[in-house]
Amino acid sequence: MAIEWSIAVGETLLRRELHVLFGGGRYGGIEPSAKSPNVLLFTSATAGAQFGYNFDGWHSDGTFHYTGEGQLGDQLMLNGNRAVRDHIDEGRALRLFEKDGTNVIYVGEFEIPNESYVLIDEAPDIEKQSLRSVFVFRLRPVGESWRGDLPHAPEGEFASSIAIEKSNVESYVLQRQTLEPVTALRAEAGLVSRYVTWIESKYKVTTLRQAIPTAAGHLMYTDIFVNETRELIEAKASSSREHIRTALGQVLDYARYVPHSSLAVLTPTRPAGEMVELLASHGVGSTWELDRKGQFDAIRVADAWTQ
Repeated sequence: MAIEWSIAVGETLLRRELHVLFGGGRYGGIEPSAKSPNVLLFTSATAGAQFGYNFDGWHSDGTFHYTGEGQLGDQLMLNGNRAVRDHIDEGRALRLFEKDGTNVIYVGEFEIPNESYVLIDEAPDIEKQSLRSVFVFRLRPVGESWRGDLPHAPEGEFASSIAIEKSNVESYVLQRQTLEPVTALRAEAGLVSRYVTWIESKYKVTTLRQAIPTAAGHLMYTDIFVNETRELIEAKASSSREHIRTALGQVLDYARYVPHSSLAVLTPTRPAGEMVELLASHGVGSTWELDRKGQFDAIRVADAWTQ
């Protein structure tokens, strides 16, 4: 005989008591139960990000986004992840809990009605050494659910403008939320600050950054957006081949979401000729610093400054 579910939405109990009643392991984030027809899911408003689980939170469409299982490398559709995806076919209910120390709070029952509710995004691994592909499950509530203090993820399909932290390099570094070394990010932030000061003074323009939400609720941040010319710029702390190739991929990715007239990569020195040609072949200009006194030069492909 199946064990009848007896925990009320919003009820708090010890996690070990939960597993005594309904089975499942006591430590994982996704725990399929052999004792009852349930898959127990655990989320944390405070601890999840340290393990690369950056996407957990409510969205305005009423779904709760839940990051899949696996802390190192690309996540695979195995074990707990497969149990979540296939719960309906296997006759199981998804039960979500918020962790609160040794206690858990029952958020409610959820479902994944079809494959469109399984998204893929990227997040850092537990060692903060590399980005990897992760599953983000859009959990749809079945009946009542507890909202409590659970986070709300970024909303919207389009980029939104935010200020460039010209006077606070440390704030700029933290806001990037990337895996680049902090020393490189600080150098990059200084470069951005000097360029913004120069371009605003020389051309009497205004600059911003763009925050781009992904479908899974992650935010991507651009480096510089010049309002008057609609130039989108990605900055890097070096003119090396590796940095240029990375910047090219980033600026082309951002360009899909931000309406623009031209694209450019900003570096502290002039890139090698073949790197300038590589950028130009993709419609991206090159901008570089002439000296540490904040003077710049550029080779533009689509020259918005003369249009």
